[in-house]
Amino acid sequence: DSFASLVPHPYPGFPATFYAKSRFQGIAIMQLFIPAVAYYETSGATGDSATVKRLALDQAKRELAGKPELVFAWTDYESINGKTFDIIAWLNHDEGFRAMWKDYVHTRTIGGYLVFRRK
Repeated sequence: DSFASLVPHPYPGFPATFYAKSRFQGIAIMQLFIPAVAYYETSGATGDSATVKRLALDQAKRELAGKPELVFAWTDYESINGKTFDIIAWLNHDEGFRAMWKDYVHTRTIGGYLVFRRK
């Protein structure tokens, strides 16, 4: 009935590319802060990353708060420096996210997207 996206680009949430009767349940068509988190985590960047990490976690948890039936995700996000970053593994470091994510199971992979369905 509904879907959301934990992907750092707009394609899964972009209405013209996902033809279905499902409604977009997300708060944004892309994860706005994950690219910055990935850069901090994979490049050894210096500086205070606390704000961007908090914003990324907050956005992901708000996406799941609506209990969408499907969630599109990416685990092999390529950071700015060419290293891959597992978005779901990073989000799962947060207890609140884990509590919400336990309700989802991987059901298939379409292209590079992992599709999770609510149990």
